[in-house]
Amino acid sequence: MKCTKCGNELRKLENKEGYYICDRCNLYFKTRSKSENTAPHNTSTENRYSFVKDPQPAASQSGSMGHTPNAAHTGGPAKIRCPMCGGTDVDISFVQTGASTVTRNPGAPTKVGRKAMKASTFGLWGLTGKRTGYSSTAFYNQKMALCKDCGHSWAFFTEREKNRNKSLVTGILITAVCLIFFLTFWSCGSTTDEKDTPAPSYQTENKAPVEESDQAENKILVDESERGIEDFEYEISDGQLKLLDYNGSNESLTIAADYKIQDVNYKTDLTDFQLGGGVKTLIISEGISELYEAMFNMSDVEKVYLPSSLTVITDNTLSYLHGDELTEIYYGGSEEQWNSIFKHYVSPGVTESWKAEDYEAAGTAIADRINKMVGLEYDPSKFNFHYNSSPDELNQ
Repeated sequence: MKCTKCGNELRKLENKEGYYICDRCNLYFKTRSKSENTAPHNTSTENRYSFVKDPQPAASQSGSMGHTPNAAHTGGPAKIRCPMCGGTDVDISFVQTGASTVTRNPGAPTKVGRKAMKASTFGLWGLTGKRTGYSSTAFYNQKMALCKDCGHSWAFFTEREKNRNKSLVTGILITAVCLIFFLTFWSCGSTTDEKDTPAPSYQTENKAPVEESDQAENKILVDESERGIEDFEYEISDGQLKLLDYNGSNESLTIAADYKIQDVNYKTDLTDFQLGGGVKTLIISEGISELYEAMFNMSDVEKVYLPSSLTVITDNTLSYLHGDELTEIYYGGSEEQWNSIFKHYVSPGVTESWKAEDYEAAGTAIADRINKMVGLEYDPSKFNFHYNSSPDELNQ
């Protein structure tokens, strides 16, 4: 009579009539009665014997494989049995299977989160420290079982660990489903297409067009010793000086198109710059072509010079300039030029950006929804526009 699992010869239990044990697999079998045998003419082991749990009590007898099988369960913990030889002399230990060290720079989600927090806290989050990068080392351990009888080793998991892994996978799936549902709900609603928004025709002051040579004179090259680049938080990337925040205390500030740092000239990039509070008069020099959408968030600007070199500016950017009194906008180009670059802002969709893995746009969309909830909206009656202007007019 042989085991139906491994083919090893079964051993009869002397103190339990009709029961047999496989010393290799530690499985118990019992003979079927005639009434239980559904195929009396089939003499195969599968028909004549059926697998059962450990009968109570089971005798401790010497096995045929040179080891002693598990005794009957008495309420204590079950012994670990080697799957190869059936031995119970098994040691459990943790083995380090590897280690890895990863150095990370702030990724897109980190930058998106910082932008969203700055927008939702009206700039206060910008006062917190900025992460520059970090490294981490992970060690990988595995619980291993070693049979001292035959030397076989295998990865060992308790039932609790198996159930915990299943629960972890289930939790991740539930979280993913909830996140998808939230993003779908949040992104409900239609978005409008981009369209040109003409500037208001009232409260404007037109002057003679400024010659190109005069506009070139407005492009200022500032040495760090003259203007104090140390008042800015910045980073240098791809030959450009990316300004991030202004930490100075001047009420009047000029941002140059170029800065000289350690005898090297860098072009100014304001696509990630947030002015903050304190500055009341701001001059953005000719040569700068693009601004960060929320550059004026929580600012105190009363007068601002915008260069004719700008390629686009939106109503959303100006909406951050609303104050108790009229804000004076001085533009270096003509009214026609202004109308050609002044656009209606369309917020990116949260779901679309997330699906496209554009996490920065997703963070911007979330911040836009928060701003809309607090009533941030462009009102042209809050501005007085001056065209064909020069920076000198702001100091008069």
